[in-house]
Amino acid sequence: MRTIINQADVLIARIFDNGIHWHCFLHTYKGLKGQESGEQGSRPHIHYLSDSFGISKDDLIKMIRMGRYPNTPVHIPLLNDVTEKK
Repeated sequence: MRTIINQADVLIARIFDNGIHWHCFLHTYKGLKGQESGEQGSRPHIHYLSDSFGISKDDLIKMIRMGRYPNTPVHIPLLNDVTEKK
C-alpha cells in the first residue's frame, strides 16, 4: 500500500478568484517530498500560478483535469522548521 501511495501521481490545485484576478496554488506528492526535477524541485515546495502568467483560468482548469499543469518559475519552498534560515 505504501508503494502505491508513494508512486501515485497526485495533483491538487486550489484556485482563488475574486472575479478580476485569480491565483492558483498547486502541489504534487513528488513536489511536497522534493522529488521533482530541477534545482527548485529537489526541495519540498508548492507551485504558484496566476492570471499574470499569460494563461486563462479556463485553460488551467482543463490542463489540471488532464493531470497536467504549465511550467512555472515560481516555487514556494516548504520549510521543516519555521526558524530554519537559508
